[in-house]
Amino acid sequence: FKAWPVSRRQQYLHWIDSAKRPDTRAKRIRAIMDALTQASKRSEDGGDAVTGDVLLRRLDRGEIDAQALAEKMSRNPKFVQRILSGLDSGKPNVKYGCAKALDILSATRPAALYAHLQRVTDLLAGGNKILRWEAIRIIGNLAAVDVERKVDSILDEYLAPIPGPTLITAANTIKSAARIAAA
Repeated sequence: FKAWPVSRRQQYLHWIDSAKRPDTRAKRIRAIMDALTQASKRSEDGGDAVTGDVLLRRLDRGEIDAQALAEKMSRNPKFVQRILSGLDSGKPNVKYGCAKALDILSATRPAALYAHLQRVTDLLAGGNKILRWEAIRIIGNLAAVDVERKVDSILDEYLAPIPGPTLITAANTIKSAARIAAA
């Protein structure tokens, strides 16, 4: 025992001391398990803005897709604001993943996104064409729940891309305008 290095002797003595008090070790393990269980429940319930940040990191790493993100938003509307802020991310996986998740949410549960119509409308004037296309589709989906007639006030700006010059933007606008007309 004396030939062992000091750190090894300390580890051994600590192990012997812990072995004499098994209840201490069991309490520590129980506390860790309880903390993990609570964190898991918070995550499943939707959590808070921190959990939204975790979702954005998982989206960036490819551990979660837009469909799963939309399902989480539909279960917990607190995520919608955080996912909207993901549209400003410099990381393409996050930015376009959030846009796709919002598009899916607008198609399945438009009422969950309707309160954020102005934020989506702001994307129409942005320089990013992909986000503009997503905004066009989202606004077309939100027209179904537009009881306040907010979409009517932006129709001129919304329909402006139809004459061109970008064919994809015009096609998305025409397709989504049909949803607005049907609403």
